[in-house]
Amino acid sequence: MQRLHLYFFILTLLVLSSCKTQEDIRREKTVDSLNEQVAQTQKSTANTNGRFTTIEEQMAKMNGQLEELAHSKQLETADQTNFKDKITSLEEVQKKQSELIQSLNDKVLEQSKYLEQVVKTLATLSEEKEQQATKKKEVKDEKEIIPTVKAAIAKMTVGKVAEAKEDFLVILDSKKSKKKDREAALHYLGIIELKLKNLEDAKVYFSKLFTENPNSFYAPSALFNLAKTFIEQKSTEEAKQSLDELQSRFPKSREAKLAGKLKAKL
Repeated sequence: MQRLHLYFFILTLLVLSSCKTQEDIRREKTVDSLNEQVAQTQKSTANTNGRFTTIEEQMAKMNGQLEELAHSKQLETADQTNFKDKITSLEEVQKKQSELIQSLNDKVLEQSKYLEQVVKTLATLSEEKEQQATKKKEVKDEKEIIPTVKAAIAKMTVGKVAEAKEDFLVILDSKKSKKKDREAALHYLGIIELKLKNLEDAKVYFSKLFTENPNSFYAPSALFNLAKTFIEQKSTEEAKQSLDELQSRFPKSREAKLAGKLKAKL
């Protein structure tokens, strides 16, 4: 392009420095034609350059889009791969957990069967022991020697209170004891506990004797001693009620006369 400009510049100088001849005129026409061709060429070149620039811009844009698309696809592919890997990992974890749960269930089932067998064995042993204990108790009851009320009273009289108490308890608990002997045992157990200041136990024996055997030979004594127990506990009102009951039920008894004197002191 620069060479063409230099060429036309030289021609112009030659034309200006010489007289115009036919040859000069022809040359001027030729120069003008060349100039026009050069201008058209320059215009075509400019248009071509413009088109190339546009094409380059479009290609650059397309390349950017292609790169962006490729990058997106690459990311999408990577995300899909990661997601698939996570799913695979979770499936493996779930599989392991399922296997573990199944293993635990199997162990629990085995332990349940074992415990069931142990319980059955223990139940059988317990039943056998109960049967043996029952047989021993029956044999013991057959051979049991029940102390007499008279012997127990004799021990209490000589100060062997603990031994007497044991004898009265045996009489009270034995199925072989007679009714009157059990009533006597309740009476004397109450007397023993009253002397030992075990007032609550004394009240239990006297109350049980009267409520279960209101017509017993020992009933008046039970009410009188129950009143004395209440007096020991500073329960004056309950003591008066017991003495009133005694005088009302057994007015001719020796205990009723003593009750009147005892009430006068309250």
